[in-house]
Amino acid sequence: MTDGPHFVARATPTPRPGLRSLQQLVPRLKIARVLSLPEDSFGQLVLSVERDPLFRKFLHTDDPRFKLFSYQRYPRTGLTAGFLELRDDLSPASGDADIQSLLDEKRDLIDLCHRIGRANFETYFLFADRAGSPETVARACGLTPEEAKRLLELTTQIGIRAEFYNAPASTPENFNAFSRIAHIEREGDTFTIRYTSLRYGRGRYAINYEKMEALKKDPSLTPAEKRALRKLVQSMELVNARRSTMNQILDAVMDHQKKFLISGREEDLKDFTQDRLAAKMGVHPSTVCRAVASKAVLAPWNQELPLRDFLGRGSLHGILADLSRLIEQEEALYRAGKIPLPFRDPELAAQLKKNHGIKIAVRTVSKYRFIAGIPNIYTRAKTYSLSNSGDMID
Repeated sequence: MTDGPHFVARATPTPRPGLRSLQQLVPRLKIARVLSLPEDSFGQLVLSVERDPLFRKFLHTDDPRFKLFSYQRYPRTGLTAGFLELRDDLSPASGDADIQSLLDEKRDLIDLCHRIGRANFETYFLFADRAGSPETVARACGLTPEEAKRLLELTTQIGIRAEFYNAPASTPENFNAFSRIAHIEREGDTFTIRYTSLRYGRGRYAINYEKMEALKKDPSLTPAEKRALRKLVQSMELVNARRSTMNQILDAVMDHQKKFLISGREEDLKDFTQDRLAAKMGVHPSTVCRAVASKAVLAPWNQELPLRDFLGRGSLHGILADLSRLIEQEEALYRAGKIPLPFRDPELAAQLKKNHGIKIAVRTVSKYRFIAGIPNIYTRAKTYSLSNSGDMID
């Protein structure tokens, strides 16, 4: 006979092996997905954040207790001068069907901007350096609260899509797959990143986590609002991850490829691999690879270049230039009778390594030779021989 039911204490379940590492991996996977988003999809993510009622509530407020969010611009950055230019001859690169509606919205934005003055527009709406409630902003700018809200919405809507109104000055036909995210502008020997839209141009979201903790005990927020706030902040952190990664990459390009950005000569592009940049940033190389994919920038001489061209073993442009110079030297040597045949691809690879420190495989030399329009050894030998014959006839 027993005295009563026996209760067996259950041991606290321990996490399965690898569970903690999996939990640490989830945020990385989310960041990887955001880095891989096309620019228009990333723009929609930013738009969803900035249209969120809680984001606006805790950004546009006069109460310092509820001032959770602000913008923090990155050094050496700004927006392109064409942000507020109205270009009726241009249409969105995405093929958006409602082009006229966008143009009409931009006209409204520019009219209101002219009415309050550019300084007020930038301070209260564009960068929100002095963001307050719509009523406070309206009084400061001579608007009604409804007009202030309308201008805020227009700025966000148009600003996220502003790159559609920046025409490429010099763009190859195969650039349809690239999104131009910034101009690199030169002032003397210094450079500035001018972003094409507010999705990057406003900088990062500054989040006051200390005030967020205090709000957990605030009865004015419902449990549903507190859950929604946590989800909103998670989205903001993902946006920050992409913005900061891109800005670090552009900063590094400006510093490392300064000589090329000044001269515009392909031979001045330095060896700056994605692996090397990733090590400098303290991230995995795949992070850099995802971030630069399908992105382009406008160089100081008004030529649009893929961002990945700045990051290669000697960079594609630099290798092609070195390869072309080798072929010119080869022709001179062959015509002078100093070499019996043009250089074979293994010899070209050896010359690139010896003279320029560029280590690439023979098959890569063949690929780059094709890109540069350089014929194979037999065609080159025939061309040089015919050229020699022509010289003798003359």
